[in-house]
Amino acid sequence: MPADLPQGLITLQANWQAAREIRGSISSLVGFVDAVRKEIATSNYTPYMQPLTPTKGKGVELWLRKAGIEYAFEIKTVQVNANNGNSLNTQLMDWIVWRLAFDAQLDFRPKIVFPYSASQPYTVDAFWQAFGGRISPIRRNEDALVQEEFWDLVSESPILGTGW
Repeated sequence: MPADLPQGLITLQANWQAAREIRGSISSLVGFVDAVRKEIATSNYTPYMQPLTPTKGKGVELWLRKAGIEYAFEIKTVQVNANNGNSLNTQLMDWIVWRLAFDAQLDFRPKIVFPYSASQPYTVDAFWQAFGGRISPIRRNEDALVQEEFWDLVSESPILGTGW
């Protein structure tokens, strides 16, 4: 996290992050985006003139602007480690703060991507059934895309169907 971010944004992120990491939490990234925008609007915050540069290892792997929406993707391996979700949650929240610090009105949607499902029968549902608990609090579609959820978004057409 850049040292010169306003304390209000740093505190807001810490509070939302802790709330999302409680098992069964209903805190969403959509709500976090709204809270960041509100914090920026109600503080004496001056937007950055250029986008912030993430620290090493926190950068975006694929950036896409489509239909007025800016997407940032982190592409992961499909063998998910236990309790990986908290670090992924932090990364998404960092990206939101960093990007909205530059342009608070931007429609920005960061996502974690798992390019295919490694769980038989190799469907999106099978991936979430096998690995959803390991990547909690990351949520299907809202925070992460698997297989055709991602490929259909970037290609604008269904290319994989319901399984391989």
